[in-house]
Amino acid sequence: MKFSVDRPIAPKNALLCMAACAFLWSTSGALIKLISWNGMAIAGMRSLIAGVVLLAYLKLAGKKLVVNRLTLTVGFAVMLKFVCFTVGNKLTSSANMVALQYTNPVFVLIFSMLFFGQRFRRKDIAVALATVGGIAMLTLEGTGSSTMLGNFLGLMVGITTAIMHLMSGKAKSYAESLSINIFGNIYTAVLMCPFFFTGGGLSWDAGSVTGILLLGLFQQAAAYIFYGFAIRNAPTLNCTLIAALNPLFNPVWTALLVHEYPGPLTLAGFGIVLVSITLWTLSNARDKAAEQAKTPRGE
Repeated sequence: MKFSVDRPIAPKNALLCMAACAFLWSTSGALIKLISWNGMAIAGMRSLIAGVVLLAYLKLAGKKLVVNRLTLTVGFAVMLKFVCFTVGNKLTSSANMVALQYTNPVFVLIFSMLFFGQRFRRKDIAVALATVGGIAMLTLEGTGSSTMLGNFLGLMVGITTAIMHLMSGKAKSYAESLSINIFGNIYTAVLMCPFFFTGGGLSWDAGSVTGILLLGLFQQAAAYIFYGFAIRNAPTLNCTLIAALNPLFNPVWTALLVHEYPGPLTLAGFGIVLVSITLWTLSNARDKAAEQAKTPRGE
């Protein structure tokens, strides 16, 4: 039987794919901190490995790289996300980084209001205020592993992720969606490759080589392959909730492998951001389901 990415899979298998994706994503903070290279070099090499793997996967799937205005432009937002996330992880705690990244639904709401005419509701204002409060707690504690620049880059990850979600929704096919990620990896690899040679070049010690291979092959390439199957074969809400395993486990891996322990104020801010946005997502899903139930079905 010929392999095909378009063939549907069972919803329970799709949810397992999403769980695998979230698990792989959650290893990023610890792996980045274990690698001795500078953040720009890590971003470039990770994307070089992931880009090659994803191109090979696309060919194996019998698809062609989609080159159009959408993939080329949104790929730039993906590149900004990759660089900010990798460099930021070197400058702030994993708890701060994943919580700041998890603010992206709030930025989706803000951009939708500014550019697409969507109006704020009371609960939207409430979650925005809760998120701001949580971010303030994250950034004010001032733990040794956190810097203001790192926290700023974390916030940029949330913003660029929101842009990526808004624009990627316009992709018309699986190949087009994956091509956006591939171009993001290509841009990152090309623009960050000069940093391979700064500071005396890269140190090819066993820990750094193992870490960068795990990042490129599994945390990046394999995770997005799993994500592609999950998002097309399981309810979006279920995928969103399972994806929350990433921010939950990211600081755990960092504590176990790097011995980076967030302070009480950071944990409290992390919890506020995670819980408020998750509850808000559930509430929005219920509202959407209620509206669909009230809408008469066509003949």
